[in-house]
Amino acid sequence: MAVNMDVKNYRYRGVQKLNYYNESPDTLKKVFYHLYFNAFQPGSEMDIHLKNISDPDQRMINNKGTKADPTYESRISLLKPNEIGYLKVLSLKQDGIPLSYKVEGTILEVTLNTFLSPRNSTVLEMTFEGQVPLQIRRSGRNSNDGIALSMTQWYPKIAEYDTQGWHTDPYIAREFQGVWGDFDVSITIDKNYMIGGTGYLQNHNEIGFGYEDEEGIVEVKKHRGKTKTWRFIAPNVHDFAWVADPKLIHDKLIGPNNVTLHFLYKDKNRFKKNWQAIQPKMSEVMQFFNTHIGDYPWNQYSFLQGGDGGMEYAMCTLVAGGENYDGLLGTCIHELAHSWFQHALASNESLYAWMDEGFTSYISTLAKTALNGANGNPFERAYKTYTSLAISGEEEPATTHADRFSHNFMYSISAYVKGQIFLSQLGYIIGNENLSKALKKYYVDFKMKHPFPNDFIRSAEKVSDIHLGWYLNEWIETTHQIDYAIEKVQSKGDKTRVTLKRLGQMPMPIDVEVEYQDGTKALFYIPLRMMRGEKPNENLSIKRIVLDDWAWAYPSYQFEISKDVSQIKLIKIDPSGLMADVHKGDPFEITKQIEIYADFFKTLNKNYVDPISASELNAKGIKKMLEGTDPYTVFVSQRNIEQSKLYSETVSSNIGIQYAFIDKKIYITNIIKDSPADRKDLKIGDEITSILDFNVEEFGEQITVLLNGAVGSNINLTTLRNGKQTKHAIPVQHMGYNSCVPLFKKIDSDVGYIALREFSKQAYKEVETALAFLKTEGAKAIILDLRGNPGGLLEQAVDIVSLFVPKRTKVVTVKGKKQTHFKEYFTPKKPLDTEIPLIILVNSRSASSSEIVAGSLQDLDRAVIIGQRSFGKGLVQRYFDLKYDTQVKITIARYYTPSGRCIQALDYSKRDALGHAQQIGNQEDIFKTKGGRSVFGGGGISPDIVLKSISDSELIQQMERNYLIFKFVNEYISTQNIEKRKSFSFLDSDWQTFRIYYKNILEHSREEKVLAIQKTLEKYDYNPENRQKLAVKWIDELTEKTLKDLENLREPISKSIEIEVARRIYDEKTLLESKLEKEKIIKKSINVLKSGAYKKLIGK
Repeated sequence: MAVNMDVKNYRYRGVQKLNYYNESPDTLKKVFYHLYFNAFQPGSEMDIHLKNISDPDQRMINNKGTKADPTYESRISLLKPNEIGYLKVLSLKQDGIPLSYKVEGTILEVTLNTFLSPRNSTVLEMTFEGQVPLQIRRSGRNSNDGIALSMTQWYPKIAEYDTQGWHTDPYIAREFQGVWGDFDVSITIDKNYMIGGTGYLQNHNEIGFGYEDEEGIVEVKKHRGKTKTWRFIAPNVHDFAWVADPKLIHDKLIGPNNVTLHFLYKDKNRFKKNWQAIQPKMSEVMQFFNTHIGDYPWNQYSFLQGGDGGMEYAMCTLVAGGENYDGLLGTCIHELAHSWFQHALASNESLYAWMDEGFTSYISTLAKTALNGANGNPFERAYKTYTSLAISGEEEPATTHADRFSHNFMYSISAYVKGQIFLSQLGYIIGNENLSKALKKYYVDFKMKHPFPNDFIRSAEKVSDIHLGWYLNEWIETTHQIDYAIEKVQSKGDKTRVTLKRLGQMPMPIDVEVEYQDGTKALFYIPLRMMRGEKPNENLSIKRIVLDDWAWAYPSYQFEISKDVSQIKLIKIDPSGLMADVHKGDPFEITKQIEIYADFFKTLNKNYVDPISASELNAKGIKKMLEGTDPYTVFVSQRNIEQSKLYSETVSSNIGIQYAFIDKKIYITNIIKDSPADRKDLKIGDEITSILDFNVEEFGEQITVLLNGAVGSNINLTTLRNGKQTKHAIPVQHMGYNSCVPLFKKIDSDVGYIALREFSKQAYKEVETALAFLKTEGAKAIILDLRGNPGGLLEQAVDIVSLFVPKRTKVVTVKGKKQTHFKEYFTPKKPLDTEIPLIILVNSRSASSSEIVAGSLQDLDRAVIIGQRSFGKGLVQRYFDLKYDTQVKITIARYYTPSGRCIQALDYSKRDALGHAQQIGNQEDIFKTKGGRSVFGGGGISPDIVLKSISDSELIQQMERNYLIFKFVNEYISTQNIEKRKSFSFLDSDWQTFRIYYKNILEHSREEKVLAIQKTLEKYDYNPENRQKLAVKWIDELTEKTLKDLENLREPISKSIEIEVARRIYDEKTLLESKLEKEKIIKKSINVLKSGAYKKLIGK
């Protein structure tokens, strides 16, 4: 092949003479060529695919919308006629006679004049013309690094014909398949351009540029013409690629087996240091691959700066960038490894991407681990990535054609991650030594032969004498999951019986490690019957017991350990961590402790001198168990609820009350005006002691169901106020009153205000009604007030977000450790207005669903958040039925906003010396919104504009979290006749009353805090007496400091008390209206909307 490149207009002409040998048993009537550059044209299949896939390659698209509301378009669709790529066939002959042909996109179909019979050859001669496209994907001109020409897939390339027929896949930007051949390529180009690429340069002493034999010995003659012709010979390759640029540095060194390593990179300071630093490392890596796979089959390899990432080609790779050393090194290691799997073995990347990318990722990970001297499982990250995808339920089989995955992300996981785990996990099945031998045998047996998946399997079977067809089928051709568990551990005399359970569909051989109390270990190996063999014992330091095979059809398996369970410390499935079990755990320890608990319980009950209540003892034991969890995980001793779904702990009922759990009691925190509860004279601060004759304290948070009855029925409840119990029969009615939105109105000439109290069943409808009304009244902007909103129904929050963003927009993700606990929520409704400026107000009492609305609209660049960091309640609970009509409510997951922020603020598994839960993450952690704005993590929602509040103090926030002011006001108003007052002010005498109240609380908790600190000090070298003295000293100092802080915060605390008292006097709407337009936060919001600050903040 000979081409002449015009570097000014990026066009080239070429002639190609192809000696084509038919080594198949079939007579060929046609042949096909790939014309890859035709993909870079508006309307091509690559262009259209970019417009329709949900996660297009970011390198290939532009955002024609705004940062806040992006609309992506294919860069290909924008190419002008002089920027597109093309390959045009000017003439084509077979053995000197012209041929007929047709072009369809990137495929040239040629009908042969003389059919080509098996084991015969023909000569195909072609003249062609090409234009190099702007660099968009892999090949092209003028890359981001400034490389003039990245010439890959640039010539008419004969398609592969094998036992599966012709491989004529259109070019969609993914993978390639080529035909083995010996290339003789001449490239004529501007004499100032340096070339690097596939093949051995034949006229190196004429060309120079560092290719001459020995610098200083051979004199390169000065070239008089404007161009130079470079001639390359490349034996036994299936591709030919090159780069060219007038300003390249060329380094070379001699690597393993006298292979010459070339490095061509841009002469720019930001690249040079790292491109030079990787050179000796790549020699080490090549030797690693030679040792662990087989010798590199050519005498030269080139690392070329070019393209847009990293891509492998025959005898070379194109790698973009170089500013980051680790990134450059990692990419070069990976691309070099492709020379064995893609260019020496050359499986079909389009059909079996996992064989190339997966095997390459496997061996390059081992190489990087060896280079860095790292310990541990080098594939741990890959296993975690796979598990995350598997439990999401979105995995697609690895046999999916590379171009046909529903998401680019799915392709990446399937090819790169699942493919490397295929090998790593195979080591678990047949033994790592056998795996190493299998890789080498596969390379020897199938080098230069385009192997299929079963070819590798046969190599591994021959080495290991284990049948592996089942493994290829299950892991590659399905999305079946591996999930094994220890179901039971039972004492059987002086032995222990272990029952294992296969929970997933994919079978595996099982390693079970048993650690005894004396520190010794044993490994119980259970082969899978379908294997028809056993892996060798590779750890001779541990006794291995080979058990009977486990047949796939049997879901359970039992075996015995020849020691009593009391002598066993640990039983663990897969101690190596190389089996991709999607739900790894330690059920033996749970089983063991349950048996100890049950044995202790029975022995105590049977032998203790006094009578023992079994139920009370069990309740105390369960309570103690739950101390290490969050306060929302609770045991329910009665089974009165059939529902088992997600819901929030603070909700409203159909009788018009809002309530909260305070000190394990239930108090009314709000009364909706004109509701049945209001008409029955219930008050804020009333304690609910029973509902429908159920004891509320025992029934717990399930009272949500009890407070919702059929319309027309009565809900009987008992309240406690000022020490007096009162029974009420409250009728259940349709919501004729506004339960969620107490106020909506215009507060400025064109600004609407909506206060949303909670997220109960009517929330979306009421906000929609308010928004629609305000728009008809001329509102051009909206303030949505979520201050003090404790949350409620998740579905209502998602629906409310849908008022402001396009349908099918992701709002929130629920993530737990089980597949069934992972869910993404998308807006289900058409929006009412996607453009109206929106401000959301939050404070430290905005929680749960409030944070979902605020956080998602902030992440989507659809709202500006003003106020204080929200509460940080991002936990999801679900009820589980237990035996004997009991239940447990367990925190199963956390909420995450679209940017990935965890809403939950406190980590209850980590506590300080006083038992206080610690912060999750860091409040300075940065996340990016849809449009690229920075938002902050650390739990809760951090506002775009932070305004100081009376609750900014940590002490006041603690009071709010513990409902301390609420409880004080309950006691205070029992001695005051405040309802007859027209106004209320907190006097000096009132402050002294509060101070005494608070001091009593500190004294009440003093002993508990002292004990907590003493327990912490046990870890250090303090004797008991010193621990007690030190703890008392610390608590006394803390109490003194707290009381000083209290005095310094008298004004804001008094204001908080006045607000709480006012809530007992006035209805919510009146209270809101009286202070609304005077509030600093409202004035600030209006100013932001009208000053242009809103557009600046939102990025529009």
